[in-house]
Amino acid sequence: MREIISQMDGREMRFRRKRVAVLLVVVCVIAVNLYPKYSETQAIDPFFTLVAKGSTPTQMDILFMLKQQLAHIGINLDVIEMDFPPMANPDTTLIIDYDLAIIEFNNNTNVRYLDYLRDDPFFSEFYSENGTIKTIGYEISLDWDEEFGTGINEWYIQTGLQMTPNNSQERLNLCWDWQNYLMDDILPCLPLFAHKNDSSSLQLLVFNLREVRPLVGDRDPCAGYPAKSIGLGIRKAISHAINREEIKRLILGDDYIISHHPINPTNKSWLHPNGVKYCHDLIAAIGLMKTTGYWMGWTPGDYIGYGNWPRWEDVCAKNLTTRSSPGFEVFYAVIVLIILSQVFLINRLKTLKEKEAKEKGGI
Repeated sequence: MREIISQMDGREMRFRRKRVAVLLVVVCVIAVNLYPKYSETQAIDPFFTLVAKGSTPTQMDILFMLKQQLAHIGINLDVIEMDFPPMANPDTTLIIDYDLAIIEFNNNTNVRYLDYLRDDPFFSEFYSENGTIKTIGYEISLDWDEEFGTGINEWYIQTGLQMTPNNSQERLNLCWDWQNYLMDDILPCLPLFAHKNDSSSLQLLVFNLREVRPLVGDRDPCAGYPAKSIGLGIRKAISHAINREEIKRLILGDDYIISHHPINPTNKSWLHPNGVKYCHDLIAAIGLMKTTGYWMGWTPGDYIGYGNWPRWEDVCAKNLTTRSSPGFEVFYAVIVLIILSQVFLINRLKTLKEKEAKEKGGI
């Protein structure tokens, strides 16, 4: 009898040890897969340097974080603080001497510009060639079209402004088409954030489209995809390399939301519900850098082609399934593993106890 009891105690002890071992393995797997992955690649030696400007402490914090993020695709930022927003003095050389800048529209700053933009769904004073706010430096030569006799972006804006009635479905559709064209074929800015409690709040990372900027304004064809310009490829690479979720979490907090629209969010009906978005994806960003010719190992004889000029829908779809929550799929697999292992061990212990009980009853 004592021998049987001793055997049962030994088996139950081994069961408990196996159970503890399984739990330890599961905990380790969960910890490894759910640990935050802030950097998907290491910073590399920069291919070139861009000038980035901001005018508030928060903007400077964001720019310094962008400096870290863009180092992963070989772009160095020279971050400079200004005493005023770059759009405040459109006639000075100060707004020309930059490649990237952060500007904000809200009820507390830039009040004189809100009158232009609040009721204008095309933000014409900002995105038009002859607009009052000349920050981005758009010119019709950037996307000249023989049929229209002007730049395509300019045609969209001027046609939309001339439409009556203002709130017609035709005008709304034109505005949505224009937003997609602007953000896909021109890309003058990357929308950053809007404040939850301020319907006029809009923060943009703007690019200097002027041809005098040798990189972001470069209009020469991409070495790996001649149908697109080098400047557009660099602007797209930057937009995909920026992790706005990380910036919001570490700098701004829950009072802000990520914006994907290039116009003021006051009138929500004008915001394209399925407009172009730039999801964070370093693979897409690196592919675009390769296509422009700025990447290690590229030679002029290479033809990289459309595969490295990704569609935003494909990038965002991939990120929705694989990057919305790092390790989430593995987490589900681990949960299933826990359940199955516990069921197996419990059934095993139950079988042993029944066997021992029969042996004990037989004696």
